Amino acid sequence: MFNITEPLPPVTLTVKDIMALDGLLMMASPGYGKNDDYIAEYLERELNRAHVVADNDLPDHVVRMHSTVTYSTNTSGKECHLTLVYPVEADIDAGKVSVMTPIGAALIGLTAGDSITYFTPNGGAQTVKVIAVAPPGVENLQQLHTG
Repeated sequence: MFNITEPLPPVTLTVKDIMALDGLLMMASPGYGKNDDYIAEYLERELNRAHVVADNDLPDHVVRMHSTVTYSTNTSGKECHLTLVYPVEADIDAGKVSVMTPIGAALIGLTAGDSITYFTPNGGAQTVKVIAVAPPGVENLQQLHTG
């Protein structure tokens, strides 16, 4: 299911995010749904390979929970933006995407400049490239450079 031949980019997460995401995975019910099981398994793999740092030691350019991410995909090629959130906070119309979605699980822990290819639950391959990251509390990348 995760048979991708290219090397995986490093994943770095904070202690706080690891604990919260582990708890989220423990609450996920295996067998609930094919897509949910797939995403939970994918996210668990990313957490297991993560380098864990103290909450204050994560650089701003690393995708963490509540980061705003500018990214592109191999299918559209255009820049898109999202804020990575927990499932209860998800609001696609507001650009808030759950970490329990394929793209959310793929982005967590990546750094600006990283690319990762993952398979969607329907079997299609998708490559996502992180262009820029604004840390939590910074609503857009312009604010990061001017504020």
